[in-house]
Parts: sequence; C-alpha cells; structure tokens
Amino acid sequence: MRKIAFFIVALCLSFYSFAQNIYIRYDESCTDKMEYRFVADANAVQYNTYRVKNNICYNIYLETGVESPLIQRKAPVQMIDCQNITLDRNDLAAINKGQRKAYIVKQLDSGWALFAIGSASSMAFNAPICAHPFTPPPPNTKPCALPRINRIKR
Repeated sequence: MRKIAFFIVALCLSFYSFAQNIYIRYDESCTDKMEYRFVADANAVQYNTYRVKNNICYNIYLETGVESPLIQRKAPVQMIDCQNITLDRNDLAAINKGQRKAYIVKQLDSGWALFAIGSASSMAFNAPICAHPFTPPPPNTKPCALPRINRIKR
C-alpha cells in the first residue's frame, strides 16, 4: 500500500513540474525583439521573435508570432531574468510540444504584458565566431563554454 501511495505522489509531483509556466522578463540589455513583415506595407501584420543572449556564444530564439498580449496587474511570481536564463534542450522541446507554456513578460505603466511563446530554439556558436572583431565581448566575459558532444561508441 505504501508503494502505491508513493507512486501516486511521485506521479502528481511530476505532472505539477511539467505544468509550471516559464516567465522570461524582457530586458533590452540581453533581449532583442525582431519584427518581420511579409509585405512592404507598414500596416501589414508583423511576426515577432525574441532573441535572448545569455552568453556571447549561445542564443535562445523565442517566437511569439502575431502578438496579442495577456495584460495583468501583478507580475508573475517566478519570473526569470534574461541574464540568468537556463533553458536547456528539454525545456525548449517541452515548449515546442506544448507540454510547458512560456511567456515573454514586459512591464507596462499600469501592469504587465505576457506574450505567449509559440516555439523555441537555440543556437550555439563556436569560439572563432564568438570573437567577431566588430562586436567585442563585454568586459570580464568568460570564454565560450559550449556543451560537449558525447559520441556513441559502437
């Protein structure tokens, strides 16, 4: 009986962790907003993507598409600063599969705007690209620490 109760509690906790939303605070120092228009008309519908630069060698791309924000008076409780974002491949896959909801959060004069993220991806650069001569890294920047790829031995 104890094993069954433990299993049920563990199952409930795993569903709870899956269901937690991700709130990423928009900050111009480490987030770029890219707007795309499909025609040259300035009144055309725009498609939006946010690039979060948490490392000079690693960027996260969060697509909100055509934005229609959810406005609320209070800030989300567990908001992540873009400087401290730690989304890994599993988090990005869960967002893309719809298992976790994620939002870009912008502060307004009278509340907060939440932009739903429809898809997420990441891009890692190797060291020579990171040291581009026209965009020097910020002072005291640590060298690139990209994840190591483990090859499967046959």
